[in-house]
Amino acid sequence: MASSISSRLVIGDQYKDTPRSADVALEVLSRLLTFGIQEGKLMTNAVTGMPRLYKSNRSMIIWTAAELEQLEAAKASPQMMRAVRLAALTGLRTSDLLRLQWNHIQPLSIEITTGKSSHRKETLIPLYGELRDFLESIPRSNQSLTVLNNQDDERWRGGFGSSFQKAKKRAGIDKHFHDLRGTAATRMYVGGLTEREIAEIFTWSEDYVAAMIRKYVKKDELLRDRIRRLDEARTGRPL
Repeated sequence: MASSISSRLVIGDQYKDTPRSADVALEVLSRLLTFGIQEGKLMTNAVTGMPRLYKSNRSMIIWTAAELEQLEAAKASPQMMRAVRLAALTGLRTSDLLRLQWNHIQPLSIEITTGKSSHRKETLIPLYGELRDFLESIPRSNQSLTVLNNQDDERWRGGFGSSFQKAKKRAGIDKHFHDLRGTAATRMYVGGLTEREIAEIFTWSEDYVAAMIRKYVKKDELLRDRIRRLDEARTGRPL
């Protein structure tokens, strides 16, 4: 117990300004101690159960339209931009997006099982106008069934993540591909879906969706209403 506390204090002090690095150091130390146990040199792993210092909170982060244009202006490949824009329209996770096939696209919706559910659950994404138009703009491959393909006109199997990282680095954008899910949610709201319907599609709580919409869609609307009420209070008459 004492050695665990001591290790935590030493690592915490040394890496207090870089918590992510501290967690990497803890993970390496934990593996070394586990190896010592397996070799019969140690009895216990002193850092087992030690809380990590780095906590990532990407709550309600979305890509803006300006950032999507910025990525394209930084010469992201057409293949990458198709993936990014389709993610921003559907909210599909990367693995599901890259295996999306044309036969998943039905007359009224995209219907695809989700990898996160081990393909036990199916997501149903309505084909609203902007999404339908974008899908119609994607050229169909002669050698691949998938909607999105790499520069060799083949299904993305590897290299997508590194290609995306390079593209966003050139564009100077510090956001994740996963953040495009929030972008899709706001687009669907603007397209006419209710907060409850969006919550069902993304398996989020309605409160979470409402807060996101309030932050990114209704902000200007709410501000204008508050300004109007404040001005009315000052003048004493409706404006």
